[in-house]
Amino acid sequence: MSNRDRLTIILESMIDVARAAGDLVLPLFEAGCASATKADGSIVTVADTRGEALITARLRETWPETAILGEEADAAGACPDLSGPYFCIDPIDGTKQFAAGDPHWVIAIAYVEEGRPLAGVILAPALSGRLFAGLADFGGFEESLAGVRTPFPMPVAAHSEIIWRVLRGGHDTPEAIAAHLPKGQKFEMTKVSSALKFGLIAAGQGDVFIRAGQVWDWDIAAGQAIIEAAGGRVLDLDGQPLVYGQAINRFRHPPFVVRRGGMTGQIS
Repeated sequence: MSNRDRLTIILESMIDVARAAGDLVLPLFEAGCASATKADGSIVTVADTRGEALITARLRETWPETAILGEEADAAGACPDLSGPYFCIDPIDGTKQFAAGDPHWVIAIAYVEEGRPLAGVILAPALSGRLFAGLADFGGFEESLAGVRTPFPMPVAAHSEIIWRVLRGGHDTPEAIAAHLPKGQKFEMTKVSSALKFGLIAAGQGDVFIRAGQVWDWDIAAGQAIIEAAGGRVLDLDGQPLVYGQAINRFRHPPFVVRRGGMTGQIS
C-alpha cells in the first residue's frame, strides 16, 4: 500500500468521526448548553467534553494503537505517549462563540507523524456543515453536507499589487496583525473566529492569517495539514516550520503565519 493510500484511509476515517461528532454537538449548540471556567481561564461546555469523548472512542475503536492528544484530556492532566503517530483533536474550537450562539466554531481532528500534521479535518456544523479536509502532501477538498467534494483551487501567484485578504482571530488586534505585513502592502482585514480561517484560505477565500500570540497543537494541527494540502505554508515568524507533540513546551506554539500557495512578499 502506498503512503498516499494509507493516509487516505486515515483521513476518510477522520471525516466520518468528525461528522458523527457534529451530529452530536450541533443540537447542543442549537438548544444551548452549560459551560464552566477551566483553570487557565478559558471556558468549556458540555459539548466539548461529550464531543471529545465520542471522537476519542471512535478513533480508538478503529486505530487502537495510535495515541490521542485531546484538548480537554490535556486540561484534565492526561499525558499520552506521543513518541509515535497520534491523533490531535479539538472537539470545539471557538468555544466562546459556541457558548454565545455564534456559528463560527469548528471541530478539528489531525493525524500527526514525526512532529508534522499529515492529515486534517475541520468541520463547521453550524455553517451548513462545511467540511475541509486534506493530506499535507497530496491535496484536499471541501465537502458539502450532501457529500459533494470540491478540490482546493490550484495556487495562483500573487504579487505586491494584489490586495491581500487578511483573516484575523479575536485574540489579536488589527494593529498587531498589520505590524507583521510588508510595508506598503495593500490589504483588507476580516475577523473570523476559530480554525475556520485555515479552511477558508485553503478554499481560496483568504490569503493570510497571522497569529501574534501563542496557540496549542489542537488549535492548529488540522489547519496546517489542510493549508499544506492546498499548497500553502504555515511557518513561525522566523520562517521555520512548527513542530508538534512537544510535551516539554506543553504543546504550545509561537506566533506564526499562514499563507496560501503562490503568495510572495516577506511577512515577519
